[in-house]
Amino acid sequence: MTDPLTIIVHGYPAPQGSKRTGRTKKGVGYTVEANKIPVDRWRSDVKDAALKAMRSRFPYEDRNPLDGPVYVRIAFTFTRPAGHYGTGRNADKLKDTAPAAPVTKGDLDKLARSTFDALTAAGVWRDDKYVVASYLTKVWAGDITEPDALDINGAVIRIEQHQSCPF
Repeated sequence: MTDPLTIIVHGYPAPQGSKRTGRTKKGVGYTVEANKIPVDRWRSDVKDAALKAMRSRFPYEDRNPLDGPVYVRIAFTFTRPAGHYGTGRNADKLKDTAPAAPVTKGDLDKLARSTFDALTAAGVWRDDKYVVASYLTKVWAGDITEPDALDINGAVIRIEQHQSCPF
């Protein structure tokens, strides 16, 4: 692959990680995601976007999963909460106290875990063990300093397979 495979995902990035256990009234144990954000929807959004990108990039015969070392760059985009902006005539201005970067729920490693699992399910690669380097970032929607920032919640994923790391 010479140019990176670029996948643009629209949806709220959800982390995958911590699990919680419990028991039903009949004493049967169960395990569920501890996150309040629905990770299944995010994984589905990533898988759908990956399949669309692969269909447009590769002819059907060349859609084999990557099976060598890959380098991944992901910019997770989050929209700013309304509380970061002023009110009234200042409604379009950021408050001085608004954080410069998203310190939102979802550790980067857990966001990557849910995204990598979805890319595996989409057949982008055989297994996420092939990821040998990654650059992960969380950015605000519309951030002009980040070229991969979207205008809405989502992510831009770039995947490249070759001998030298692109970043």
